[in-house]
Amino acid sequence: MTLIEARAVADAVLFRSHRSCHAPATSPHDRALRSEMRFQFGVLAPRGAGPAENWFAQTECLVQGRGPIAVDVHVRCLQLRCRSGDGAWDEGVGRELPIRAELGSLTSSRTVEFALPAGTDRGSGAIWHRLRVPGRVVVESRPVPGVRGVRLLRVRVENRERWHPGTADTREDVLRRSLAAAHSVLVVRGGQFVSALEPPEWAAGLASGCANVNTWPVLIGDRGARGVLLCSPVILPDHPVVLPRQEGRRAARPPRPVSAAPAPRAPSDVVPVHGLPAPPAGS
Repeated sequence: MTLIEARAVADAVLFRSHRSCHAPATSPHDRALRSEMRFQFGVLAPRGAGPAENWFAQTECLVQGRGPIAVDVHVRCLQLRCRSGDGAWDEGVGRELPIRAELGSLTSSRTVEFALPAGTDRGSGAIWHRLRVPGRVVVESRPVPGVRGVRLLRVRVENRERWHPGTADTREDVLRRSLAAAHSVLVVRGGQFVSALEPPEWAAGLASGCANVNTWPVLIGDRGARGVLLCSPVILPDHPVVLPRQEGRRAARPPRPVSAAPAPRAPSDVVPVHGLPAPPAGS
């Protein structure tokens, strides 16, 4: 249930307006403002796109447990697609990539390569274009020296597109090759996460030493629950709550999960992101 709650929180904070752009803005200025407001958080841009752009996000957290521990990593983002023709605008299509890692047997990093697919979508008389965006997820874990039953978990999400700036490049060009509103949901099995915001006294020093880059990991679920962690690009408290929708407002459509291929024995997995038809225009 807390995985559903984590998705609901992330959808409300990061995905809530990506459906509203189906209706065209009334002017080019409105379209530019809408795009800027929708995708200002969690953008993992191509490497080299500019000094102000982030191309990776890294989460470090503590996992407590003395038996076999597994973590399900759900990497989620929006892939932009551009509507061609008159009144062109961009919208985000939800993507989700699940990865499982057995922490006890994870003696070295596990690397998963993926790609948001290029393609053309048609619907309601409109044509939408998507660009391929390659990415990589690296999962690492190691025991914390001197503390029995505690491991450090690191999850790093990268945009693997290389950017070669041109004189005519725009912000929209960068966003169409980015992972927008990128975040991760971690679900632990056989253990518990340690809060980064309110750690117990014995873990305060360890938690403060975790290197979180472009993410803010918070616990999800009822107070006291420690099985799900949302790695958000915006600051949130532990156990955030989604308030009821206002009457008449539309909810964001959650992304459809990607069926990951069985993990091969090689240290590097190649997982194509496929089977995710974009929602039809005007839906």
